[in-house]
Amino acid sequence: MDCPTFIKMQQTFDQVLRIAKTTAAKFGLKEDDITEADIILDPNYNAKIYGIPDETTIAAMKFGARTEAFITDPVYVGKSLAGMIDLIKPGKISGGNGLYADLGGQQALNAYSSI
Repeated sequence: MDCPTFIKMQQTFDQVLRIAKTTAAKFGLKEDDITEADIILDPNYNAKIYGIPDETTIAAMKFGARTEAFITDPVYVGKSLAGMIDLIKPGKISGGNGLYADLGGQQALNAYSSI
């Protein structure tokens, strides 16, 4: 992993941890209830190209729409949802409650109306 990619991953990890802690506090938890070990940031769930969803991403988007009425974009949110589903199915994430935060992407939906 080259330095710029590592730095971007670290910045993203730090931002996700901050958002998770802030969200936990809004639900009555203490910020310290969320630790670095609770965050999974896996670069393997990007469909290998920016802006083009793969079959896994499209399947996750359809699943989210069907089961939870999620309307997700295929660039960020759809890919992260596909990653979360892929981690839950084999039990890599198991037990307890999980929080999936959709942090945007609706602006891109018109560009992908054929999905």
